Amino acid sequence: MLPYRHTQIGWVTLIALAVPALAALGIKDLVAEEAGPSVVWLLPGFIGLMAVLMVLFGSLTVDVDSERIRIRFGPGFISKRWFLSHVESAEVIRTRIWHGWGIHLTPQGWLYNVSGFDAVRISLASGKSKLVGTNEPDQLVGALRAAGVPDSGDQNK
Repeated sequence: MLPYRHTQIGWVTLIALAVPALAALGIKDLVAEEAGPSVVWLLPGFIGLMAVLMVLFGSLTVDVDSERIRIRFGPGFISKRWFLSHVESAEVIRTRIWHGWGIHLTPQGWLYNVSGFDAVRISLASGKSKLVGTNEPDQLVGALRAAGVPDSGDQNK
């Protein structure tokens, strides 16, 4: 089962970024008429920004080997890694709709997610938790078990 690698396409993220980009493209003539050409130059910049964000956050790849877990968004400019020696446990969880997607702090810890509500909570020895969104939570936890990470119930035994 090791090494483990899985890439999840962030359909929610891609759609959420594509809709305003397409809307901006659709209203460019209206903006040119109403606001004048001095404002129209903003639209290509906005559309370009949405395209860059789609590339950067359109997917999430999770790698697990015998030493670490690594996550990376899109081509990998934005990434995180945790050494398995610092991981105390891992468990499958469901995030809430109000936790959203992207990278941000939730009441349960930092969330890294591009789509869906399935995630794996990684509890670190420091007491902090990381939530890694995935459409394969059982396989990810299985890879972490194969690398020697216990589940949260094993700590109390």
